[in-house]
Amino acid sequence: MQWWICLSYDLVCQYLPNLLTRITGQCFPGLVEEVLTRFCELEGNIGQVHILPHIGQCKALYSFGHTLGCGGSCRDNVKSPWAKTKCAGGILKQMNHGLCHDVLDFLLNDWN
Repeated sequence: MQWWICLSYDLVCQYLPNLLTRITGQCFPGLVEEVLTRFCELEGNIGQVHILPHIGQCKALYSFGHTLGCGGSCRDNVKSPWAKTKCAGGILKQMNHGLCHDVLDFLLNDWN
């Protein structure tokens, strides 16, 4: 089974290089070696709008256009449904787990 995660974050150039040392040293010192190797396989990208002020090295390493399997993704449109979910947040936090999932599926079904 292929395990592949592409992390999208506007400061991934600062976050990803030190992620493994932060996880092993500070948060979870007894983490299993297999889990640590999976963290090494994480890929990170910066969205199209957020990458503009970054230096050339960041643009070369962390652009969605240079990542295999991610070049045609929406990039910054990942955040598009936030407006809908933020409006629904007040009612969602009062629901039980199952109903909350059903309502989120109903609200975001056309975004998928």
